[in-house]
Amino acid sequence: MFSKVGKIVGGIFAVFVVLALIGACFGDESGSSVSKPEYESQKGTFTNISGTRMLKTSCEAGDKKACEKLDFVDNLTKKCGANDGKACTELGIMLDKRQIDEVDLKIEHVSIIYGVNFFHKACNLNYADGCYRAWASNINRGQAKSYASKACELNHIDACLEIGEYSASDYNPDRRYSKSAEYYSKACDLGSNAGCNNAGVAYENGAINFATAKKLYEKACKMGSEKGCKNAKRIVKQRGL
Repeated sequence: MFSKVGKIVGGIFAVFVVLALIGACFGDESGSSVSKPEYESQKGTFTNISGTRMLKTSCEAGDKKACEKLDFVDNLTKKCGANDGKACTELGIMLDKRQIDEVDLKIEHVSIIYGVNFFHKACNLNYADGCYRAWASNINRGQAKSYASKACELNHIDACLEIGEYSASDYNPDRRYSKSAEYYSKACDLGSNAGCNNAGVAYENGAINFATAKKLYEKACKMGSEKGCKNAKRIVKQRGL
């Protein structure tokens, strides 16, 4: 019996010895277990402020530039509240770039956490760039398609080009080419040579109207599009126009 007890005690002692050796190898100088990394405290002005260092905190700490920027943000917030689409868009951009944090916004019951919500409001106020950024910032492209369409209607060239490209991927061939041609044509009317050329491609690939495609290629060529020039020459040979 005593021999069994001795073996148990010996085993426990051996475990303690092993743990002590591990602590000696991996512990720090104070004899504790594995040491942990420490964060370096950050100092700076609003130029490097992100969501972890807000304007309000910096301003209260005596940063004059942060206070100036906070006043600027407050002014934008008031304008946005008064339905200024441009101001709402600027706030959204600043939030997306992490130049400000939602806590910097002095709005009661604030529920606007991401810049895209400001873009939505700007779009609802018929501000073209707000609609375009609402499209660009939204992960769900199908859900955001209406924003790009509206931005195009409000004469935003990039939105017309992007929604034209998006429409070209539609599973329905008839709708694919007709809608793509519509958006690209709008970009063309707004002065985009890429829009003219791509509208021509949509008209040609969808067999909608080869003559119109030729005119669009020629217009793109005159506007400086090399692809437009090549397509204009090619369609004459291939389609006998």
